[in-house]
Amino acid sequence: MRSVLAAAGAALATVVPLALADQCHKGSNTYTNNAYCQAVNAITYSNFGGSGSYDKITSYNEATGECTTEKQSYNGPFAPLDGQVSIHLRGPLKLKQLAVYLPKSESPKAKRRVHGHHRRHGHQHFHQHNKDVRDIQDRAVGDTVTAVIDGKTVTWANDYAGPGAAGAAAESTPPPQNHEPVKFQNKGAKSPPSSGQDAADPSDSQSSVTDSADDDNQKDSAPTTGDWNRVAYYSSDSGEQTGLTLMGNQGAEGCSGTWGFQTGSSLSYVSSDGTSCASEGQKLAQDNYLPTDTEIAFFSDTECRDGDCGFVRDTVPNYHGWAGDEKAFMFEFQMPDDGKSDMGANIAPNMPSIWLLNADIPRIEQYGDCSCWKSGCGEFDLFEVLRPEPEQKNKAKSTIHRSAGANSAGNSDYFERPCDKTIKVAAVMRGSNKNAHIVILDDEAEFGETKTNDDIDGVCTAYKDTPEKLSEFKMPS
Repeated sequence: MRSVLAAAGAALATVVPLALADQCHKGSNTYTNNAYCQAVNAITYSNFGGSGSYDKITSYNEATGECTTEKQSYNGPFAPLDGQVSIHLRGPLKLKQLAVYLPKSESPKAKRRVHGHHRRHGHQHFHQHNKDVRDIQDRAVGDTVTAVIDGKTVTWANDYAGPGAAGAAAESTPPPQNHEPVKFQNKGAKSPPSSGQDAADPSDSQSSVTDSADDDNQKDSAPTTGDWNRVAYYSSDSGEQTGLTLMGNQGAEGCSGTWGFQTGSSLSYVSSDGTSCASEGQKLAQDNYLPTDTEIAFFSDTECRDGDCGFVRDTVPNYHGWAGDEKAFMFEFQMPDDGKSDMGANIAPNMPSIWLLNADIPRIEQYGDCSCWKSGCGEFDLFEVLRPEPEQKNKAKSTIHRSAGANSAGNSDYFERPCDKTIKVAAVMRGSNKNAHIVILDDEAEFGETKTNDDIDGVCTAYKDTPEKLSEFKMPS
């Protein structure tokens, strides 16, 4: 099959509209309120954007964890996720490559990047999809969720109250399907965390970047071919990590970020293995393996300053995410099965995930009451295992959360979990047609420094000729 991320002379210049259809007419199974229809290689969300508002955090009390808010309106073809977003991963997971692409018009200019010493400064991120409903520390109970099942739009209120809730009787699991790919984290701890690898080998640290003209000239000399530029990249093979800041909710006094009895651990730099706090920016290890429950986040390497990220906590190292209603992310990863299933001993055992967040969420408080998440500032789950039981642990779902849950929706088709090998996946947001695409790519797909519009559109239309491998979902207005 053709490579959708290689230049093709006959590639379409624009995305071809596709008839909306999931694969649920072929049958489905439900386990613990999670619906699974068919394994697919691509999911398209249409009608993505809209208008609304959420509660933006405007102040934060470090001692009590209390905050003030104001209404933040949004309107646009990819709103509210057209603002800055951060990348999040949860184990068990091995990351081989990661790339972020922006159109040339959106690619950042040269900015001073600082990975300095910010001395002062459990994610229960599993989803109960009631036909894709999500509960995070009981905050989503009562939310209205909409999904399309067997061609029909269904709306219901989430009544899931936590991992102890009784699940629906398990039906027989559908037989595995052979889908050839297309060519082309943990609420801050309430006990003080250790600083872990604070004294990491300096060779693992991201070097500080000064205001020198030489650096600015080097930044401006990025490749000029192609319509989209790669603005961030990680490779476990080469050890390269550019345009990225490795972070997590591991804040600790005397390290980076902060910790409090009322607030838990804030965002901080993390060690190269992602498991503990670090005093300055690190590179993700080349032989990385994120264990169960371990979460990391990636931001850009541009530090927030002079209010250009809105309100931020001055006790936390703060970096920009990636903004714009046109952006693309590429991942190469493996999600090994570690055999864990005790949800009493672990918050999210054997439930790996890759997702995007409105960057205001982790910068202020990812898993507490002072988060704009609960009022709908935006989350996009790209590839998430919802439960560790045998019927569900090898299935990964996708869901969009916005508008205080009222417009949260998820596709009931799923991706097969890559337990024994790495796969390549692209997530493309196209504000030009209000579509978002999650696509499994061929093993030969390259994470090059530039992409053409034809390359990007080739991803979006990759399965138009094999509709049985494609699931399409129209977001509620």
